[in-house]
Amino acid sequence: MMSFVKKRWYLVLAAGLILAFVGYRQFGPKDLSKVKSYTVKTIDLRENLSFSGGVDAEEKAKMVFQTTGKLSFVKVTEGIIVKKGWLLAGLDTGDLAAAERAAYYKYLAADANAKYVEDTVKDHDKDESFLQKNNRVTAQTDRDTKYDSWLTAQRTLRYATLYSPIDGVIYNVTDNHPGEFITATNLFEIDIVNPATIIFTANADQTDVVKLKNGMMADITLDAFPDKPLRGTVKEIAYTPSVGETGTVYLVKLTIDTSDAGNQTRMGMTGDVTFLMREKKGVMAIPQNYVKAVKGEKIVYKRVVGGSQATRVTTGETLEGQTEILSGLNEGETIYDQAL
Repeated sequence: MMSFVKKRWYLVLAAGLILAFVGYRQFGPKDLSKVKSYTVKTIDLRENLSFSGGVDAEEKAKMVFQTTGKLSFVKVTEGIIVKKGWLLAGLDTGDLAAAERAAYYKYLAADANAKYVEDTVKDHDKDESFLQKNNRVTAQTDRDTKYDSWLTAQRTLRYATLYSPIDGVIYNVTDNHPGEFITATNLFEIDIVNPATIIFTANADQTDVVKLKNGMMADITLDAFPDKPLRGTVKEIAYTPSVGETGTVYLVKLTIDTSDAGNQTRMGMTGDVTFLMREKKGVMAIPQNYVKAVKGEKIVYKRVVGGSQATRVTTGETLEGQTEILSGLNEGETIYDQAL
């Protein structure tokens, strides 16, 4: 009998300890180090629209030889400022010049022969025989063919020399040296950009591009200069979607004010463009996740002596994760993201 009573006493004690533990966990003080809090304050609410993109230019040129040959000279290096029409590089033109002269002499001979044949039939406009017509057409066709060959030789000779088509800066020269033979598999290339035409381009989704218009201002933050945002202005919005992109997106071009970054802005630099779509200055707001929905009402857990108190609030707009508080809280009060 004593053993049975003793066992019951132990069971009651164990049950009491369990209830006490559960009650402590439920109603006892919480570990505040694991509870997030926020001090209510007045801030500026902003709604931003951002896209990723990169630096490009409207005036740029990729210069390559249109013919093969031995590289003779290169007069520029990266960073050199050039003017339109400046000589950049050239191939050895000895063989090309000889071919052009040969084509010219062949044309002269064909032209002389055609004129001779034309002279022999000049009085036979109305009674030209088939033989006379055949000789005349053959001579004239040969002359035209030789003339076209001469023009081709002239172009080939001309294409052996590269001139700058724009004012700009050399930003790339392939590592070829005079004496190398330039072919379709061993290309020589010079890239030029006009810094005055530098732009920032980004692709905007079809649901966002309709919110943009020419003349809108934006902040451009380049990855290379995260602490030096630039000002941009929308210059052009494409009417047709970009080819090869995932989804339906449209190219947006912005001019850049590079006065702060100077000549450090480079082609191909990546970054983000951010448009300020809406702004509400000086409003009391809290992070959106602190507002809870309870029985159809919006409440927050406000700090009071000994814990927290569920407080009903009236909210306004939510922008960028911040919810405007119209009533129910005062600046400087502390709220928790859960009940204490």
